[in-house]
Amino acid sequence: MAPFPINPRYSKMIVEGVRLAEESGKKTNLLRYLVDMISVLSVPDLLQDPTSKVLKKLGCGTGSDGLSWLMVFGAYRHFTDNDPVSVSDFCNQHGLRQHAFKEVNRLRSQIGRIFAATFPATKLDLDSNPGPPKKTDRELIKRLIFMCFSDRLARRIDGHRRFETLTSRSKDDISISGGSSIELMSGNPYSAFVYQDIERTGEDSTAVRDVDGLETLQTERWMLRTVTEVDLRWASKYAPRNLLRVTTPLTEPKPIYDKDLDQTGFYCRLEYGSKRWVAGVGFVSYDDTQWETDGYRLFARALLEGCVFQQLSGFTNSLTSLPSALTDKGGLVHNSVKARSIVGVLAGRSVMSKARFLEIWDQDHQFL
Repeated sequence: MAPFPINPRYSKMIVEGVRLAEESGKKTNLLRYLVDMISVLSVPDLLQDPTSKVLKKLGCGTGSDGLSWLMVFGAYRHFTDNDPVSVSDFCNQHGLRQHAFKEVNRLRSQIGRIFAATFPATKLDLDSNPGPPKKTDRELIKRLIFMCFSDRLARRIDGHRRFETLTSRSKDDISISGGSSIELMSGNPYSAFVYQDIERTGEDSTAVRDVDGLETLQTERWMLRTVTEVDLRWASKYAPRNLLRVTTPLTEPKPIYDKDLDQTGFYCRLEYGSKRWVAGVGFVSYDDTQWETDGYRLFARALLEGCVFQQLSGFTNSLTSLPSALTDKGGLVHNSVKARSIVGVLAGRSVMSKARFLEIWDQDHQFL
């Protein structure tokens, strides 16, 4: 991330974007859009008038100020490529500072050169014109923004305009910048908002009468800027573990070994941040939880059933007990010497995934 001359969070967004593009295995313009969006967001003072509504005019409906700026920059690029004489008129009409957008172009070229040298396999093409991002790319970009700004989260507290953040006090007055493109009409109960900056805009004094007389209550006013609407249910996959509180495993859906993720885990209700915002139901690995022993039992069962290595599935009928008995807490096998033996060996080497099993096997062919 060090070579990029931008905010480290944006550098992380690029790196994670490369990973997501590789995982999808599909041809996508995601990386091109990321470079364009990050270039715009990295240059300050893009507007002649900070109260301009240009994001609402040119980028409304994206659910993200970052994506809206991407749309504005796309319109600017269209004029510079096809009608350069009219660029000044376009900027003046929409209250954009032309000099700032020239700086965006210079930064974009610089990031593009570094990107091509760092990730040559991506074959990033900044000269093509892919048009506005499609829905799939917009959703991926919003998830990347959430991933890189997951500690800067806000949610509505009275149904419309007032907000609280993960660190705000109950008396703070927090709102979204008037120039934002965000529409606050979502009916999603897990709707939240990632912000990239928060600015203090003033302070109010309110007289409150308590049992001892009058007390002056200071209310600070804050403004959220560059906001993206996200879904708190994304937290289980994209937020760092230190922001999540894992609750007791659910009985339904049942705990599983997930072959695609190569993780042994369980489903639970997640709570987000110190305020314990409800973040839906998520899949959580047993690693480093108080239920870790159950994870080793479940992985042992998956191993014997051939879910980890398919070749072992042919030997299941030769076992004296069904592998499912390892996770049956009411059964005789659950706490037998045989069960404790295999679970103990796996726990002793922290083996709860295929990758970890193969790592140990390379070191010790007598393992298990």
